[in-house]
Amino acid sequence: MGFHGTQRYSTIPEVRYGVINGKTLSKNVYVPKRNEYRPLHPIQSRYRVDKPYYDKFESDVLSNGFRNPALCWCFNNNTYAVYGTTRVWLAHKLDIDVPTFIVDWSKDWQNLELVTSREHALQKFTDEPTELIFEPDFFSFYNERNTYDPYEIKRRLQAAKRGET
Repeated sequence: MGFHGTQRYSTIPEVRYGVINGKTLSKNVYVPKRNEYRPLHPIQSRYRVDKPYYDKFESDVLSNGFRNPALCWCFNNNTYAVYGTTRVWLAHKLDIDVPTFIVDWSKDWQNLELVTSREHALQKFTDEPTELIFEPDFFSFYNERNTYDPYEIKRRLQAAKRGET
């Protein structure tokens, strides 16, 4: 059973993969560790400081496309970016498609390819992630340490299953 905010799920989500238009995804990011949402666009103070990075990334995406997928969670009939938020923001901004894994509790993405194993997921990357977790009740990946720990999220989901939240 997964747990997100006020909604509990009694099913294990499916992991789906597809190349989808960025505008079909929420304009908000879900921050699992804090169970909160923030706007998809970069924080303005960070954007001003790191503008050369964002400009270079945008130029590269326009020339070469996206090298690796983003990660989204779909629950309460919304699909929120969790990892790869800059990719999703650029896809929104440029109105282009972005490769995306979706952990789908709401069953909104049945039309996308079902990912059945860790090896299957790894085939979707140009640059293999530092960590990819594919278990019956949890899917996550990252290329560098984030502000959240995917194993902490897994522990919270398991606690929710046991009714400890």
